[in-house]
Amino acid sequence: MTNLQKLKIGFNGTSGLVQWIEQNGTRHQLQQNFYFYESMKGYNFNADNRASGAYIFRPTKNQPTVISEKINLTIYRGMIKFVNTGKNVHEVHQSFSSWLSQVVRIYDQQESIEFEWLVGPIPIMEWIGKEVITKYTTKIASNGTFYTDSNGRRWMKRKRNQRSSWNLTLTEPVASNYYPITSSIAIRDAIHQATVITDRPQGGTSIEDGTLELMLHRRLLYDDSQGVSEPLDENQYGEGMVTRGKHILHFNELDKAAKAHRLSALHTAMQPVVTLAPTHMESNEWVSKFSATYKLLNNSLPLNIHLLTLEYWRKNQVLLRIEHIFEKDEDRFLSLPETVHLQQLFSQLEVLEYKELTLSANLPKADLDRYRWNYSDKPQRPELNAPLPDNLLTPMAIKTYLLTVKPR
Repeated sequence: MTNLQKLKIGFNGTSGLVQWIEQNGTRHQLQQNFYFYESMKGYNFNADNRASGAYIFRPTKNQPTVISEKINLTIYRGMIKFVNTGKNVHEVHQSFSSWLSQVVRIYDQQESIEFEWLVGPIPIMEWIGKEVITKYTTKIASNGTFYTDSNGRRWMKRKRNQRSSWNLTLTEPVASNYYPITSSIAIRDAIHQATVITDRPQGGTSIEDGTLELMLHRRLLYDDSQGVSEPLDENQYGEGMVTRGKHILHFNELDKAAKAHRLSALHTAMQPVVTLAPTHMESNEWVSKFSATYKLLNNSLPLNIHLLTLEYWRKNQVLLRIEHIFEKDEDRFLSLPETVHLQQLFSQLEVLEYKELTLSANLPKADLDRYRWNYSDKPQRPELNAPLPDNLLTPMAIKTYLLTVKPR
């Protein structure tokens, strides 16, 4: 077991796998392991002979093969050092095979678990293509329903083995339930929600109730005849490719889930890029000689507001986009509309005037003339009695402004 105040993780003493998590004194079942689907071989003469390839995911069996049921692990406890502070961290290093390992990590005062996996080179000695997944298993009664994000924003509700606009004839029960994920996938019941934040777009699903499954890496030996004209078998240094990535797992009570996963997904997608430069100076000397920080905003933005774009436009003008990152009714407080005072926003710039533009920034919003369609079988959308203030952001809104500025 490893713990850091807010969160505890239990590992099975025999298998070495994650077995449970504990929050606020309540223990929840959680298992996580790695599997692979054996890829379909074929020469694409017809649909039944279609191979799994770069564009088509087609496993030979509906059940994946576990990579290891008993693993080696080592626990490390320490602190990540920053210039003026530090953060306690516990790590559990797991070795699943010669080509797959993982670090399970929790930080002080955080209620999420970080899974950093390293996969590859995927072995193909037996001439079998493999599509490697990780699976998180909980006791959440998800009832065949799961949620995937739409380009990092709205949740899309998914029903296993079902389509909302036509009757589905199921011939590929695994592939038919895989969906694209930009940043997150979740399952929930009336009490809890489990959410996995990804650090890159991946495919994901919930094949069984209470589970979340994500595709990590693929190495295939047959072309699917969809245009690439070669198998998905990328090599580096004479071996198959290695991929490395992170998942952030949140397990929350339902009314707290939106705040946890929205802020985590934003932090994960927008985290700063670390850059390094050679120097002979110590860190304190560097900070004393150079400006290591720059404060642009007068105050921090509200938690539900994100500065999406700040771009030089032309002389004395900058383009600004701000967004409300919460959906309607998903959080008691953070789903409320929020006002952003543009003229008091920046510490280094004085906003002389601003004009709202369309999202693509090619037209003033006041000049936008939309087509008005006549509906015969649907009710007309009621007209608003008065326009909303131009700096009021409602849930999921993105607003674009052209600011005329001068240095303060």
